[in-house]
Amino acid sequence: MHYAIIKDGDHINIREHTAIGCPIRVTIPTAFWPDIKAALIDQYDDIADEGKNLRRRLDLGRHDAAVSPHIGMALALLAYAVEDATIDQLPQIIANWRGLAREERWWLYNKINSAGNLEQDRKYGWRGAIKIAMAENPV
Repeated sequence: MHYAIIKDGDHINIREHTAIGCPIRVTIPTAFWPDIKAALIDQYDDIADEGKNLRRRLDLGRHDAAVSPHIGMALALLAYAVEDATIDQLPQIIANWRGLAREERWWLYNKINSAGNLEQDRKYGWRGAIKIAMAENPV
């Protein structure tokens, strides 16, 4: 299963699968994408199956993108943390996300998704807690 990153005007939608009709997991403002893209490249450029293609894959200028589950889970976790954030909170959230080991990111992602991860629950449970933890706690 791959993750689809779809540019839709002022927003970027992240789906858990590249097939059309799969539900959107999270939506973030397009203005956040350059910083999120840089963080992903910095943290995951060494993964063998993505490697040198990661920079190209994350360029949403002319097309949508598909990434592996490893990167997709990390991206979704970061997107959950920034979905209700302001542009001023973005550097703090990204810095805290970078401070997590890959395994910690995957564990947190799975905790959020095992709790249902419904759009109406985005401010509650693990999904709501990750926003607070990433935005308010120091690096």
